[in-house]
Amino acid sequence: MVGKVQVPIMLVGNKKDLHMERVITCEEGKALAESWSAAFMESSAKENQGRGWNKNCVNSLRVYGDGAWVMYEEPNYRGRMYIVERGNYRSHTDWQGHSANIQSIRRVANYF
Repeated sequence: MVGKVQVPIMLVGNKKDLHMERVITCEEGKALAESWSAAFMESSAKENQGRGWNKNCVNSLRVYGDGAWVMYEEPNYRGRMYIVERGNYRSHTDWQGHSANIQSIRRVANYF
């Protein structure tokens, strides 16, 4: 292959509801995402929300850290759901998806 391949990247800040316990500010997350030429969003499983998600198609995905994420084919956490954990997912078939259509996402809280 010749030239550069542009792969969209999204950085997701977790536990946005714990304002007093933040280690990284929203501004620091945005700055890091910008330095990577990536999109940025914050999420909260407790508040049942993900702010900033404006895409409907995920062609590839890399999950960092511990824990898992649930991706849904429809807005507001509805429709088919797919659980992804740390690793690389080169296409929707890697997470057993029927299509690359993902319209909402949230982190699964670890309780152990």
